[in-house]
Amino acid sequence: MTSFSLLKDRRLDWLWFVAICLVAAVVPAIGLSNYISGLIVLGAVYALLGLSLNLVFGYLGFTSFGHAAFFGLGAYFATLTNVYLGINFWFAVALSAIPGMLLGALIGFASLRIGGAYFAIATMTAAEILRLIAENWVDLTRGPMGMMMPRPTLSFLAPFASFQQYYLAIVLLVAGLAYLAIKRLLRSPIGRSWIAIRESIDLAESVGIPTLRVRVQNLALSGALGSIAGALIIPKILIVTPNLLTPLYSATAVLIVILGGRGSLIGPVIGAAIFAWLPEVLRSVGEMRFAVFGVLLIVVVRLLPKGLVSLWPSKQAAAPTTSEVLEKPLHVTAPVAGPMADVGAETPSGPPVFAVSGLTKRYGALVALKDVSFSLRRGEILGLMGPNGAGKSTCMSMASGFVRPTSGSISLFGKDVSALPPHRLTELGLARTFQQTTIFGDLSVYENILIAVYNRRPVSFAASLIQSTRFRADEAARAEIVWQLVAEVGLMEKAGSLARSLAYGEQRLLSIAIALATDPKVLLLDEPAAGLNPVEAATLTTLLRRLKQRGIAIILVEHNVRMMMSVCDRLVVLHHGEQITEGVPAAVRNHPMVNEAYFGVGQTQ
Repeated sequence: MTSFSLLKDRRLDWLWFVAICLVAAVVPAIGLSNYISGLIVLGAVYALLGLSLNLVFGYLGFTSFGHAAFFGLGAYFATLTNVYLGINFWFAVALSAIPGMLLGALIGFASLRIGGAYFAIATMTAAEILRLIAENWVDLTRGPMGMMMPRPTLSFLAPFASFQQYYLAIVLLVAGLAYLAIKRLLRSPIGRSWIAIRESIDLAESVGIPTLRVRVQNLALSGALGSIAGALIIPKILIVTPNLLTPLYSATAVLIVILGGRGSLIGPVIGAAIFAWLPEVLRSVGEMRFAVFGVLLIVVVRLLPKGLVSLWPSKQAAAPTTSEVLEKPLHVTAPVAGPMADVGAETPSGPPVFAVSGLTKRYGALVALKDVSFSLRRGEILGLMGPNGAGKSTCMSMASGFVRPTSGSISLFGKDVSALPPHRLTELGLARTFQQTTIFGDLSVYENILIAVYNRRPVSFAASLIQSTRFRADEAARAEIVWQLVAEVGLMEKAGSLARSLAYGEQRLLSIAIALATDPKVLLLDEPAAGLNPVEAATLTTLLRRLKQRGIAIILVEHNVRMMMSVCDRLVVLHHGEQITEGVPAAVRNHPMVNEAYFGVGQTQ
């Protein structure tokens, strides 16, 4: 991303801000009837609720059937604090973000290890618990009858505008600012981390994204916006009841997102407008209007599975992890060392930077790996060989933190890291690729690598919203790193292409670039040459030698014996989960147990 692109994005954001303020000021002033104003208010509240759910459902990739929990909680919080504590209602609306945020974080922590239908059930359960509390705590909430709310006027605005006018202005302003805030977050490492988790949670973890923490933060933000939406509906309905916590509002939020376009920023706004207006337009058909509305929804979802936003240009429909496909810097024309390089000696040197000792993994009575030990020095390529089922991938998974060893130890730069999760190992300088090609398939080549520079220049939530000069400088530096890595693996001409559209060999090279983007000192490559043609294999061999010259320590798992013999300094051979030998390629090649494992008894290579 060039400085010009970042500056252009910032100017566009200021234009968005001015436009939002103008709409919030002008629309109420044009003398709309209370009926039309009420529909616009409902659409804006629905848009805020849809944006809230879209953070989880669209960008994070987790289905929530319980967003009514946040909606109803915000409504009750604003009403109760106003009625019982005398807090100004509009101030209470702002404060309602706090309980929503706390509930979102609580749900996130309580459901850290689950996903799919289980997560959806967990959110639905939270909403039902709150509904039962609201219905049965009669002394506080007045139970099923609900609490009447007096119209929350603002006396200092009364001489200038009617209640309906400034209420409409406030709702439009809040919804617009929420839209702009999410837009900014999506152009930051925080927003890109959400997309990464949605696309591949294992790959996200392997590039240093703390997926559990990011998930909790996303749910907390979603809960805050959902609660504000619930609080803002109260001046329209002037009563808060347990009905606000029922599945009806959860279903409404889900349908708004699906109808407009899941994973798009404008989608929930479109869906909300339709949900607010279309039932009223269909009043002419009487009691059948909801049936007709339902049929129209089914037709739209069937014909446009990506939502109505798919009718827009593709740039609007795509998840905006970056503002656009970015122009490449003119000075990046060939593979370069770049900031990820750490030039060192061509021969292995110094003490071990990575070591495993007595590494063992048991699954019940099955021993997948038994008592494996080896070490790795700076600038060394260590080959991990063995027939299928020898335990190589299990060893790599344990070395990278994805599988916890039954016994044994793993050390990185002299520190025991056996119990650390993958993202912590990445922060310490270890990266890996996977046996099965793992990339963010629905993102461009550029965006794949941009996500992986997450830890290069850490950024806070506040900085992502403010996007100061320092933030823009950091983004430009991240982009420079990305372009150098794109050139490094020879994908400059494919930078704007979707990763899933690449040839298989190019995808393997992209997966290596993703790992290199984390600035590793130790790199674990699991069968990077699998499926490559001779030209692509030669390109990979050249890349490995360049990385070795920079002092990166590499563990290479590969079935291409010729490549292993030519690029590796040492080889470790596994068979049936046990280590049978270790040494330089020439010695390993003639080892009788290696020949037996690969070619059978009495055979020679």
